[in-house]
Amino acid sequence: MLEDEDIEATAGGHPGSGCYWVSIGTPDGGEILISGQGRHEAEVYYPLTEHAGWLVCRYDESGLEFTILHDSHDPDLAADTAAAVEAVRASLATG
Repeated sequence: MLEDEDIEATAGGHPGSGCYWVSIGTPDGGEILISGQGRHEAEVYYPLTEHAGWLVCRYDESGLEFTILHDSHDPDLAADTAAAVEAVRASLATG
């Protein structure tokens, strides 16, 4: 869905720790990270039927300060993904 909105994203993670996320660079040098919630916290690779929400955070250029853009525990993958993408899009539009 990010591609449909012309939002460039890359997969990232620390395979040894089991933590994975989707990363989107921001114009100010920061980044937005998306990862799963619930028992799949800090994951993006899991069965679709086990979706328990997305966490979307925008980090400043230092990588230390962040703002939560979307914090959901919605198991409806399609609706939750649409809401997460809208939060990313709105954040990128407002800088």
